[in-house]
Amino acid sequence: MRGRHSRARPGAPDRAPETASEDVLRGSGRGIGGGTAAAAVAAFGRGHGNAATTALVRSVLAREPVAPVSAPTGEGAPVSTQSGAPAASPSAEPASAGTGLLGSGAVGHFLDAARQLLPRWAELATPEARLQPLFDVAVAELTAIGVPAPKLIKPLKNLGVQDGQTFFDDNQWDVMFDRAEFAVATADDAHAVKLASMVAHESRHVEQHFRALRLAATRGMKAGDMYYKEGWAPLKVCLAAAKQPLEGSGPEAAEAEVWLNLLTDDAARKASLELAARLQEARDAYLAERERFDALPPAQQTGAAAAKLERLRLAWVAASDAFNAQPTEADAHLMEEAIEREAAQPAGP
Repeated sequence: MRGRHSRARPGAPDRAPETASEDVLRGSGRGIGGGTAAAAVAAFGRGHGNAATTALVRSVLAREPVAPVSAPTGEGAPVSTQSGAPAASPSAEPASAGTGLLGSGAVGHFLDAARQLLPRWAELATPEARLQPLFDVAVAELTAIGVPAPKLIKPLKNLGVQDGQTFFDDNQWDVMFDRAEFAVATADDAHAVKLASMVAHESRHVEQHFRALRLAATRGMKAGDMYYKEGWAPLKVCLAAAKQPLEGSGPEAAEAEVWLNLLTDDAARKASLELAARLQEARDAYLAERERFDALPPAQQTGAAAAKLERLRLAWVAASDAFNAQPTEADAHLMEEAIEREAAQPAGP
């Protein structure tokens, strides 16, 4: 949880899809009790405590690598350039209100703000101008629940090849968003949903980290120790957390217990860093092989070459699933799922 929180969602047509494996950590998106993998891991953390959650995150590091898949059959059959596995269908079960931003009405506000950008897309001529109204909503929603708003890094930069890449840096208390997502020539409702999800995801990370600091304050940690000794956040954020200790033992405290564990438990921190490194390695390996594959004549885009590319694609999918199964990522993805459900609701009369 320390450092940058990344929204790792490979999902564009020429990139690895978000989900394509077989259980709660590397599954088709379905998890315990018929819910999503994200919901399952979040519920696991709340119900089983720190040690079990840490073990769950660490368990993915010992898994077998993804086995190669069969090459396409038929002479000259090229490998598809589209993502090979569809995204999981949203759960038909109604979601509970949730804590913090998940239960404050923020979901609808993020979605409304993103949709209001569409008729003004051309008028808002720069990526920064398009992002600003959405970020203003994030500031307002976080402030409303007592969370210090982060700084928006501008000008926006192209952050890489991953779909909708974003970062929250808890050491600096700032957020970065991918310029490419706000630089497209035209945007439709699906893109508005995506933008709302990106901003909501990072806003939830801000809330998570601040709530963990509040719990640390409840347990007697001073703001000076949070800042000078641990380096968990800027001093003004640590001071704000010390003034808002997290009392009680309800759902908010239970979630904060899991999130604080990722700050204080060395094994959990190491596991998280290893998951991030494996995600980076898997992504780079797939993209390098994809570049080589695309340079081949069409007649050679078969057999062993196609099988190798597919194996690396699935390895990237598995690494992404494992990264996203961490408690903080799983919880932040619940914001995205809530926005997607809201967007799928029929329009009012």
